[in-house]
Amino acid sequence: MYNPIAVATGGSRPKQYEYTISTFIDSAKLFEKHNFQNILDYFCKDFELSTSVGTFALASFPQLEMGVLERTLGISTRNHYKFGFYFSVKHQLYVMKLIALSKILQKFSLRIEDFITWFFDIFLTNQYGIDWIHFDVPSISETTGNKTATLFRIEESLRKQYKLLSEEGLIDVNLYNITSTPSIESLQSFY
Repeated sequence: MYNPIAVATGGSRPKQYEYTISTFIDSAKLFEKHNFQNILDYFCKDFELSTSVGTFALASFPQLEMGVLERTLGISTRNHYKFGFYFSVKHQLYVMKLIALSKILQKFSLRIEDFITWFFDIFLTNQYGIDWIHFDVPSISETTGNKTATLFRIEESLRKQYKLLSEEGLIDVNLYNITSTPSIESLQSFY
């Protein structure tokens, strides 16, 4: 791949290193029924944001997605996350899909934050009977720094709640208050 330092210092990327990723959005399907459930179904099934088992489809599978040279060349540490060119393209595609989701939600005067709240407060409760401890998402008027900090706190809260759910079978507020935030690696499967 072309070294991005040349671009950062004022150079230009040669034409052979430029590529475009495109995808199709069935706007008629979305605009017909644009509630959160239909948007979730569309983006998970038709837009392929998740796998057939419901996990986020962005994980890298080095043994499957990388050639022998990509896997063996280079220096890596013990905690190194291996990824190859295919992962980079896949990552860019999913970033573009999330931007598209955000723009579609904006057309209906909705925000990603509203979607997250609906997912945890309503969808998971109705679908799986899981009662999450409510959290407040950042308001639209907050600065990006405050929004980011709030979303990180929400993510940590969700990890604590998920740990309790996977270990205890339910989310108890008293246990939640004395539980420390677990690392992602320590989280177990719920099922």
